[in-house]
Amino acid sequence: AITVIQKDTVEGSVQTDANIITVFLLPADTEDFPDAAQRMLWDIQIVSPAGDVYTVDQGDILITPDITRSHPLPP
Repeated sequence: AITVIQKDTVEGSVQTDANIITVFLLPADTEDFPDAAQRMLWDIQIVSPAGDVYTVDQGDILITPDITRSHPLPP
């Protein structure tokens, strides 16, 4: 299955400041992820005033589950 998380500046989950782009993820964005590390691909796209879409950067990221809170040690 392919997981797609899409964020944009309209909803406020992407903010830009000079040459820095910050993307905010919510817990709900990843709640259906498996309980194992997985490598995911990402890209940043911009839309010109004419409606042309350009991919300005791309890469991969390793997503790991939250071991501490998801799997606490028994008392």
